[in-house]
Amino acid sequence: MLMTALGKFIAKGRSQAILVISTSGLLAFVLFPIAPLLLLLSCAALVLVALRNNAQFALTVFAISLAVSGGIPWLFGLELLGLGPAAMWLMVLLSAQAFRRSGNLALAIFAALVIVVLAVLLFIVWVRNPVQWWQPWIVKFIELAKMGSVTTQQVHLMAKLLTGAFAATSLIVIVASLLVGVWWQSRLQNSGQFRRDFQQLRLGKVLSIVAALLLATAIFTDSALFIALSAPTLVVYMFQGLAVIHAFAGQQAGSSWWLITFYIFLILFRQLVILVSLMGIVDAWLDSRRRWLKHKPGQY
Repeated sequence: MLMTALGKFIAKGRSQAILVISTSGLLAFVLFPIAPLLLLLSCAALVLVALRNNAQFALTVFAISLAVSGGIPWLFGLELLGLGPAAMWLMVLLSAQAFRRSGNLALAIFAALVIVVLAVLLFIVWVRNPVQWWQPWIVKFIELAKMGSVTTQQVHLMAKLLTGAFAATSLIVIVASLLVGVWWQSRLQNSGQFRRDFQQLRLGKVLSIVAALLLATAIFTDSALFIALSAPTLVVYMFQGLAVIHAFAGQQAGSSWWLITFYIFLILFRQLVILVSLMGIVDAWLDSRRRWLKHKPGQY
């Protein structure tokens, strides 16, 4: 399998890991249409490095990879793009360390959420007014993309939503890369532990209440701060929703085909992210896997 072979290559040593991480990180700036997949690959490779080696080794790989791929945008005056890999890889490293120390997938995902929320708060403190800060970047992007005329109100609305959109997207990339990295580690060890852990993933009721309160506050106050905080807190439950789907699929014959179809639709129609997230929140209260599965998740 190609992914397993790639995992083995990354695990061979420092040079191989740096090659994959820095190359995929650099190509993400060039091949914009598949940039999220390339960024996910670089992050997952870094997770695998962090899980198989000590913190000093992982930090060395992080620093060299960042110098290779993250520094190039700075040469062209694209400082914001240069900060992207640094922030994302650092958050991924911290999440991977949480899993390495605890061995608990739910705890590592919760740690990723906390890290993203703290990053959002630091960003807002740094720029003071995120809506005002985003607007010139949006105008510059619209001009470069030649999107035509856009009203001031539309720019303001995009600026209000952008911090939350970046926070939710960052969380998805971090957690997805964590899952791929843990899956790689499980494959290389031939343990099968990842499948069992993922199908049993539960993020708890308390966090679902926090997500609902933040979302309600964001809706009623129309605050950029609460929009930014509610977005990743809601989206994190997408992964519990996916765990439910995989648990039920694991007990159905020929389920791989409709799982592939489901993920294609999830990528094409991003509105499904909200529906799967709501499924995860509902499962936090119903525990549908325990109620309706004939066998415990993870046995298939």
